[in-house]
Amino acid sequence: MQRANTARGLRFLPKVATIITVGLISASIAYQASAQVNVYTDPVGFITLTSTANGYSYLAAGMTQIPAARGLVVSVASNQVGIAGLTASQYDTVLAGGVQVPAFYIEDTTSNGAVQGVSYDINTNDASFVYLSAPVNGIINVGDNFKIFPHQTLNTVFGNANQYAIVFGSNTSAEADNIYVWNPASQQNVGPFFYRSQGSIGWRGPAGSTIDAGNTPLYIDQGIEIQRKQVSGTNVNFQVVGAVKLGPTITSVPGGPGVYVYVANMDATSVTLGGLNLYTGNPNTGVFGSNTSAEADNVFVWNPASQQNVGPYYYRSQGSIGWRGPAGSTIDASTNVFPIGTVFEILHKTATPFNWTIPAQY
Repeated sequence: MQRANTARGLRFLPKVATIITVGLISASIAYQASAQVNVYTDPVGFITLTSTANGYSYLAAGMTQIPAARGLVVSVASNQVGIAGLTASQYDTVLAGGVQVPAFYIEDTTSNGAVQGVSYDINTNDASFVYLSAPVNGIINVGDNFKIFPHQTLNTVFGNANQYAIVFGSNTSAEADNIYVWNPASQQNVGPFFYRSQGSIGWRGPAGSTIDAGNTPLYIDQGIEIQRKQVSGTNVNFQVVGAVKLGPTITSVPGGPGVYVYVANMDATSVTLGGLNLYTGNPNTGVFGSNTSAEADNVFVWNPASQQNVGPYYYRSQGSIGWRGPAGSTIDASTNVFPIGTVFEILHKTATPFNWTIPAQY
């Protein structure tokens, strides 16, 4: 994930999903904490998403994987974070698309902390430290709470053998359904990824038709673009199983002008435009507001039925102040509700990058 003051490698952010249902259950999950294993109860379960037939869908995975560990930070030095109870190499990178990619990330979950919700990819670990993708001095601190999560991947969301049948597999990307993710640094889609169902079978991507891409990480605040090609196809409903994302999340929006970012609703609940904390009045922490949509930063969502963007939404900071949208410059859009799985496309028009703190929705 492209995070506040962090480089996590290529950062892919996201557009929209239609949700059929959500099911949540509570379960006792064992986590690593300090030098012992404690038991906590966090909400886990599933959400159901729809992959639209004969067109494009923009889906948010919406659930994390079950956390692998949690506890307290015991030391910090540059990109090293000391935690107790580690086994060497348990959080190493894995191979995907012919290169090593992060399999785990650490999130600072300190309640009411200034950086609560910031996260970093993990490169490796030894018996004392996890080694992160960037220095974290002054960001993650001794005594902070943390969780370590496995990344969602093509394998975990779509099935390592495409067994959920969300997309149509074939021998080439030209024939198969395609999956893309967005790289805000290059302002380009990354992909296509597809499931090769003939010959060298498995998930494939830009590295070639024989290189396994199944471990490609799909970040929790990242949207997934699916292009379904079958003329006679039908919508596919599928479940994403995992843990509910608790607490706020910090994500980074690079500076413009004219930069697009796609940020997923990572909460297992609907959200309102006004509840996203996307406009704060400070260009270092939120979108730029102005009197018209032509001047302000724009927000769009995807309508899979019409295969069109809905918007622009923008924050009117002069005259009739507040969130506005397609209904007009005087109609309040702050209470507009977006379902689980919605992905927000942000057109950032100013040069100032900002760290967006997305509030917890529970």
